[in-house]
Amino acid sequence: NPEYSGARWLASAAFDRFLLSKKQPQWYGTQMKYDFSNNLKKLFLEPINKEVVTDAERVERGVGTLDEIYKKIEMRNNESICNDCPK
Repeated sequence: NPEYSGARWLASAAFDRFLLSKKQPQWYGTQMKYDFSNNLKKLFLEPINKEVVTDAERVERGVGTLDEIYKKIEMRNNESICNDCPK
């Protein structure tokens, strides 16, 4: 159902993942990854093409603005939510 925001987000996430699998930057900003180098355990946003999709389109698809995404990453990194991550 295209009216269901969860379906729109899921379609965006699947497309972002597809792009990354083809070594291309994501469009929506749904794909994040932990950096385990040097025991950092920091979350970061996978490469993104910021020119293809607007923040309004991201919000319409339930993703949020880029600013909101970066704030969420910063908040998670400050919370140390990765206590169970491999060392």
